[in-house]
Amino acid sequence: MRIELNTGATNGAEKTASPSNPGAAARPSNAAVAQADTAEFLLDRIRAQALAPEPPQRVEASKAKVEALRKAVADGSYRVPSQNIASALLAENRRL
Repeated sequence: MRIELNTGATNGAEKTASPSNPGAAARPSNAAVAQADTAEFLLDRIRAQALAPEPPQRVEASKAKVEALRKAVADGSYRVPSQNIASALLAENRRL
């Protein structure tokens, strides 16, 4: 698979030769190269979704979860299995 980050989104139309892209006419169309995998990053859409405000019910649910965790930590009832801690430490060590 080849991922090209410096390309714009395409609509699937075949490229035509132009002075800036003289070899485009010699390239086979997407339909002719059915076995090749392609991927496009839709960075603009991802950025827009990241900047969009979250629905109020999700914000309230998140606040409730944070408050429940804060209370469990404060009263000492929050427990993490030692296997989870060990796995996280090893994963962090491998990452570094």
